[in-house]
Amino acid sequence: MSSVLMAQSIHSVQTHKRPTSREESAPMVPNRVEPTAHGDMRNVLLEENFQTSGATPGSLPTGWTTNDVAQTQGTTATTDDDTGPAFKVHNSTSANAGGYWPVAEVGSGNKFAGANDDNVPCDCDMTEVNLEAPAVDFSAATYPAITFDIYHDGNFGGGDAWVEISTDAGATWTMIPNPADVDGFLPIEEGNWQTIVLTLFDYSGVTDARLRFVWSDNGSWASGFAVDNVVIGDLENNSLTLDKVVYGDWNNATFGLGFWDYSQIPLSQVDVVRSTSVVTNTGYYAQPNVAVNFEVFKGAASQGTFAAAVTPELASLTKDTISVVTSYIPDAIGDYSITATVASDSVETDITDNSATTSFQVSDCTYARDLNSAQAFYQLESGDFAGNLFDIYNDEAFSSIHVALGAGTVAGGTITGAIYEFTGFDPATGDPLFAFVDGSQTEEVTIFDTDLNAVNGNNFVCLPFTSPVTLNAGSVYLAAVAGTDVVRLPVSGSNVWAVSWAYTDADGTYGAASGVYMVRLVGQCAAGCSVGVEEMESNDLTTFSMPNPASVNTTINFNLNGSSNVTLTVRDITGKLVDSFNLGNRNAGNNTFNLNVSEYNAGVYTYTITSGNASATSKIVVE
Repeated sequence: MSSVLMAQSIHSVQTHKRPTSREESAPMVPNRVEPTAHGDMRNVLLEENFQTSGATPGSLPTGWTTNDVAQTQGTTATTDDDTGPAFKVHNSTSANAGGYWPVAEVGSGNKFAGANDDNVPCDCDMTEVNLEAPAVDFSAATYPAITFDIYHDGNFGGGDAWVEISTDAGATWTMIPNPADVDGFLPIEEGNWQTIVLTLFDYSGVTDARLRFVWSDNGSWASGFAVDNVVIGDLENNSLTLDKVVYGDWNNATFGLGFWDYSQIPLSQVDVVRSTSVVTNTGYYAQPNVAVNFEVFKGAASQGTFAAAVTPELASLTKDTISVVTSYIPDAIGDYSITATVASDSVETDITDNSATTSFQVSDCTYARDLNSAQAFYQLESGDFAGNLFDIYNDEAFSSIHVALGAGTVAGGTITGAIYEFTGFDPATGDPLFAFVDGSQTEEVTIFDTDLNAVNGNNFVCLPFTSPVTLNAGSVYLAAVAGTDVVRLPVSGSNVWAVSWAYTDADGTYGAASGVYMVRLVGQCAAGCSVGVEEMESNDLTTFSMPNPASVNTTINFNLNGSSNVTLTVRDITGKLVDSFNLGNRNAGNNTFNLNVSEYNAGVYTYTITSGNASATSKIVVE
């Protein structure tokens, strides 16, 4: 985890967002999809959805231009370097061909203009690249404006994006500030398309107005920036856009009680469904009596429609988060979804952008916020810890913490988990306040190479509590992990409300990650896990030892597919070689070896059985 901390305001608390680097990262997956069809204009002067014919990446539509950038062709050699267009027409597949820029798919086969600082022929120098629209004539425009969709995740060091206008045929350019940002830049949001409306009222009457989108990769490798559904013209008098809907109550005054959304919720912890929609007035006039209805589905079956409190008025070009607490409680394991629809007392000419959908899963006993697929990775040093917040609705005894570990984690080290009660934020520093829950330290588990995840991996290690730990309803807890050596934690999904926290021992600070750690809280109905007798498999070679823990002797059992020469090595927790044995040629089937551990110091050891090209590693606890 980088020691460089970048301040970020989340829920009125100054937290620290920890940036990733390419070397520490892996492909990312978007977690929500937003609609892109929106009718925000009357007297449309220019409209472009980039649904061009031909392969992707492809050329921009006629009249659209971009600057050229240096292209490395994905090699370190300079002999194959050339130049090429910064923006091209992409779809979600071509945009993520390099594995680090997963632009959310909207509908089927949607295309957009994108500057991709990831895949061949880049890594490109995209310090300041632009996408320029054809010239438009505002001489007859009363309330000129531009509306568009962007995919701007800001990942891997990606910089700012903004919009510029020229009234002198491109000789000079002026920034059109986004009023929602103090510096006028376009907003960053992971995993989502965003609908933006910028007014151009000062340019009414201009006969040659040229607009362009500008993005910077901050002078280093980054993901990318995408633009779609550009419409330039007069603002529609009345227009609402439902930007997205999420599971959780974003208007709750405190953490917990549905404040943030989950990907999996144990059936034992379900409560009334809470949901929030983000609504934008994309019209010229204020919209009276804005109402959102939320319909909950179990599978394909509707479980009812629930109305949020009516917003008396939503001013032009402003957003509002409108939430509902339904009366519906999920009653079975399975997949659920929520569809939100917005309307007002005004009559709209186009309502295709007035609804959106999200989903969640009710599980047997797994409490999770991740998307089950490793995306980027954060590095924890010895002494650091990190995890996710979980709100508890019903008293329950939990059995374990599950954690995914990324490649680069030091095998042979150990990892443990613990539970901390979240008690609020320090008013002076903004740091979260945690209190250790007595008896919540898990068993110390040895990390093996077979535990580690690469790109898109979802292999979890079980960290069992010595005895079940009871957590109380109405409280919020951090399920956290720490290692004796370097641990790389995968993240999966967007940490919108600062619920994934890490403590850095080197400087004694807390920080909120930009993604969700793959750390889960698991109830007692899950398959049991222990650090006693253990069986590991690798290339069809299996091994375990009994007794384990041991004080004098333990019998190592291993099964071979065919006869082979076998070796055994034993290492301590630091990876130092303790013993090595040549077990000679062994026959196919079950074999044993009696290992004398009476001279070993108490602690955790690993042993590796090697047979030809196959090997299997397990651990022994010496008492």
